[in-house]
Amino acid sequence: MVITATASSAVSVGSQNDSIALDEIYWYNPANIGDTFVVTLGDGTQVIRTGRCEVANQSQLFSMYGRRVQAIQVPTLGSGTLYIYWH
Repeated sequence: MVITATASSAVSVGSQNDSIALDEIYWYNPANIGDTFVVTLGDGTQVIRTGRCEVANQSQLFSMYGRRVQAIQVPTLGSGTLYIYWH
């Protein structure tokens, strides 16, 4: 899944009775020191991953350890692109 802008509504990734396992989130090329991203569950209340740019234009990899979800939101994405890997 490729996220290039905020998604204030839920992005369904599993069915009502099924879910997917998140493997990694790769934050590609965040532009400015201090930029952040936030990924929440589909209800928008429970944060499952955040990131903060410490070095401009340096990509970061975040392990999700197989976290199972049915839907996600990305209410904050300061810059760059999020690549979300799942199975």
